[in-house]
Amino acid sequence: QIAPPRARIAGCSRGPADMEVTAYKNNARAYKCLVAARFAEPPLEITFTELQMGADNKTQEYADEKHPLNKVPALKTLEGDWMFESNAMARYVCAQRPNALYPKAEPGDAAAAQALADMDQWMDWFATEVDAPVRPWKLALKKKAETPEAECKAAEGAFDKALAALDAHLASRTFLAAEGDEMSLADVCGFCVLVDMMALVYDKARQGKYVNVTRWFKTVRAHPDVKAVCGEGRLAKKAATVGGAAPAAKGGAKPAKPQKAKQP
Repeated sequence: QIAPPRARIAGCSRGPADMEVTAYKNNARAYKCLVAARFAEPPLEITFTELQMGADNKTQEYADEKHPLNKVPALKTLEGDWMFESNAMARYVCAQRPNALYPKAEPGDAAAAQALADMDQWMDWFATEVDAPVRPWKLALKKKAETPEAECKAAEGAFDKALAALDAHLASRTFLAAEGDEMSLADVCGFCVLVDMMALVYDKARQGKYVNVTRWFKTVRAHPDVKAVCGEGRLAKKAATVGGAAPAAKGGAKPAKPQKAKQP
């Protein structure tokens, strides 16, 4: 079951916007909280502020206020404080209003607590088993870093190992968490972790090898609220190589012009 897109409700924000997220353009980690905001009832408004990487985020003021290691994204909360770590940001957004992606668990409701824990474990899994080990290879593919060949090979192996595990998990379910019949924050966060790599290296061979991952990715990207933020969620026709031209320098998404709470 896929929840319907949330309508824009006039007057639901506390001003020009409820919150603010800052990152570079097309930052997939920032997409997580932006998608979550659209599922809130009523939807939350988040302003996206684009910064110049290597300049705006390298000041001491940025480190003191937004991220101690000068990283992105960062979210300005309803209380006016800044927070970091994209999964925490997405959970914070979901906690502000009723949200179908990450429903609150009442004290003593063991089943609801288990469902949330199931979402959390998959969000953490994507962060530790996909995002972190694959990142050096992704940066090399996108010509943003010079990564040793051996490190790229190791990252590619980690990527395929994770895809195989994910494919096996999805063989008997539509979505990641709980019973697998409803889209949750785990699916959104997992999609955002993969969206760049799917455009770079998830070619016809991988699409055919990991059929359940392919089906899941296409299902999540088809939701209007995901598409509005993340764009098309394209799949590679031909896998990029570190030595060759990097296709789709725009990343996995091809969003429209920036709008509040809809996309960066």
